[in-house]
Amino acid sequence: VRLARSAEVPGHGFIIERAGEGRVVAAGTPLGFISGLLNLAAAMKDGRRPESVAEPRFKSRLYKHEVGLTPGARRHTYVGELDEAFWKEYAKTLARNHFTGLVFYPGYHPFEYFLDYREFPEAPSVKAAQRARTLAGLKRAFGAARSLGLSTFMQHYVTHFTPGLVKKHKLPIEYVEADGNRLAAFSHPVVDRYSQYVYRRTFELLPELSGFYLNFESSSNSSAFIKRCLFPEMRKAKRPVELVYRLWDFNALPEMVELVKHTPGKLRLAHKVMD
Repeated sequence: VRLARSAEVPGHGFIIERAGEGRVVAAGTPLGFISGLLNLAAAMKDGRRPESVAEPRFKSRLYKHEVGLTPGARRHTYVGELDEAFWKEYAKTLARNHFTGLVFYPGYHPFEYFLDYREFPEAPSVKAAQRARTLAGLKRAFGAARSLGLSTFMQHYVTHFTPGLVKKHKLPIEYVEADGNRLAAFSHPVVDRYSQYVYRRTFELLPELSGFYLNFESSSNSSAFIKRCLFPEMRKAKRPVELVYRLWDFNALPEMVELVKHTPGKLRLAHKVMD
């Protein structure tokens, strides 16, 4: 098998051609090569003719996976229980089927389940050893995906924070236990500093993560928050950060236009139907 870089193959597509007794896989991106090689291998295993996909139907096709960040999570497998071999095969399946990225949906505010909280130690409700185990699981999953050229995202509801923050800083906001961690849409300097920290620390501890998939249901016009808390941390990060804006329930079109104009990194726009 010989690889041939070709600018004529659009997107993450690939072309497989016979060359004597072998094959040539032509593509223009790493993911295109990987997808072509995986499809060639599957065809050889099944004894069928390999198919060329010169141009995938979707330029960006993200696979959303609802995953648990604590053992025994309702309906979801705990990410810390899945080993590297599992995630490597999982990533191969995504690449072979023309997905371009992986999105984890782990709940409203995933940060308190995997960050080390060198700052704001009062915030998390999960013990440090458990958070470290979860972080290791996330690194395995996202690392396997990135090794095959896939983008990786974590969905979270913007402006969320934790009950521990409310208690420690006596924030004037009511917390209803039955409503889970839906503490959001509350402007306060402590919440801003906390949000900036969790973004910054995520970029530092989880380089395998391409970026965030932002859900605005918790705060239907949080453009000022994004500009104030997320954009500065993206600019300071030592690597490029990508974003997906989930447009569902965002209620201020002019503000979204401004966010799009000023986003300091690669951006995708999606609607809830994408999920």
